[in-house]
Amino acid sequence: MKSMLLFIWGLLLVTTAETTVEIIPSLGYIELNESKVFVCAVEGAVQEMKWIHPSGKPIKEGEDERLQVEQADKMVSKLVIRDAQLPDAGRYQCVCRFNESYTETAFITVTIIQKPTFLNPKTYHEFLEGSDAFVPCDVTGIPQPLVTWKCKGQDVMRTEDGRFLLTAQGFLIRGVRGSDQGLYRCEGRIVDRGEVHSLDISVVVNAPPTARIREGEVNAMAGSGVNVSLTCLANGHPHPYINWTRNGGPVVAEPGRFGFNSDQSVLTIYAVEKMDEGQYTCIATNKINSSSANMTLHVSANQTEEEVPSPHSTRHTVQATDGQAAVVSILDGMKDQQAAQLAVLQRLAAQQEILARRVAEIGAGISQLTVLQSLSPPEKDHD
Repeated sequence: MKSMLLFIWGLLLVTTAETTVEIIPSLGYIELNESKVFVCAVEGAVQEMKWIHPSGKPIKEGEDERLQVEQADKMVSKLVIRDAQLPDAGRYQCVCRFNESYTETAFITVTIIQKPTFLNPKTYHEFLEGSDAFVPCDVTGIPQPLVTWKCKGQDVMRTEDGRFLLTAQGFLIRGVRGSDQGLYRCEGRIVDRGEVHSLDISVVVNAPPTARIREGEVNAMAGSGVNVSLTCLANGHPHPYINWTRNGGPVVAEPGRFGFNSDQSVLTIYAVEKMDEGQYTCIATNKINSSSANMTLHVSANQTEEEVPSPHSTRHTVQATDGQAAVVSILDGMKDQQAAQLAVLQRLAAQQEILARRVAEIGAGISQLTVLQSLSPPEKDHD
């Protein structure tokens, strides 16, 4: 009878003592493919501690490489979950037995989570203007994130005309335009945990070049010292490179004759001459295609220049009387005429460099006439 009373008294002492069982941490979130340790701690004398898998089977030490139990001491047991996978989720139990008739159990619910993750992220896309452009953004997470798009700080929404279509893997732009080009931001959001991750994506819209010259024909006067500028209006993306041809041959920069601005969209012909006329073509080229535009330059001869013949352009023949030489008076007249022409050319030479060459030619012609005059026999009197 006495021994029975002692047994009952001992049982009361055990059951009334503070025997709290606790699992730390109290939240069971584990990132996918990550590892985590849960500690089961008890206050009070305990005979046995064990972990129970969500399947109901005890987790034994060394039985599973990813799920391991470690008994730190008599009041602490650890559950280690390595490389967490979705099947590891569930309700785990830490069961503490104090004696044959009394146990306490603590529970922890393990949840496998994954932050928003971008699969095969690509941050740069090029499209041809007018084509349908699909911009991918494949976001995964546990639970599945909510995906939103922004461009220039504004939400990208489905449009009434149906050009923008949002999907789970990205968004589609029908008939993409140059104005659609820009930096887009794909956001993956898990609202319950307040997690937001973003990916910036550049969208470039390419367009074939177009070339245009304002005037199809340009008229200019030679010998006036006037510069003529031809402008090629070119568009496209990437911005096209421009070059020029004249009558099918390339036009290159030449000091005093041809010059270009920085992007070669403007061709300047300095002190335009008759030989500069012809068909000029500007060719705009980018990696998509090329485009060309033509114009014709007409150059009229200077009025004064037409009235001044070259001494080498006309041959004068005079028949002498009775086999004699040419009449000296005719030679004198030609000399006076060319002397007057020389004076005119000297005045024009100050305005136009090209006339300087003609001055030299006229001067040479006068010298030849002077020599010819000196060699002619004097005129004889006839009875």
